[in-house]
Amino acid sequence: MARILLADDSLELASVIRTVLALEGHVVDAVSGGNAALRTLELPHPVYDLFICDLIMPDGDGIETIQTAHRLRPALPILAMSGNSHAGIYLRSARHLGANASLAKPFGATELLAAVQTLLAPAARLRHAALTAATPS
Repeated sequence: MARILLADDSLELASVIRTVLALEGHVVDAVSGGNAALRTLELPHPVYDLFICDLIMPDGDGIETIQTAHRLRPALPILAMSGNSHAGIYLRSARHLGANASLAKPFGATELLAAVQTLLAPAARLRHAALTAATPS
């Protein structure tokens, strides 16, 4: 189980993403824009395992949101998504500027889950190693 922060101005898409990820056991906190996401990431708690961010939102540029999120939490994996007509350009820019992976909208549950699993795998290995090291023999 992972705790995931989702920033997307589409309530419908956020609801679908939240449902798909919840069925896999993840906890998703959804916010409606980049500014709200950054305010959330500035707080010490909760600790997030993944940040999923739309690139086109009314309250700010998703690329700037990703760059700031990366500065605030450099170890936090970021998944960028966009359905804009220039999605390929935006998604490549996002990956160059801090996102670890990207998805072009529309995407299916299988694609979403594969991207999330890929991004969460290194963090899970680190948590397991930390727990193993902390456990007395």
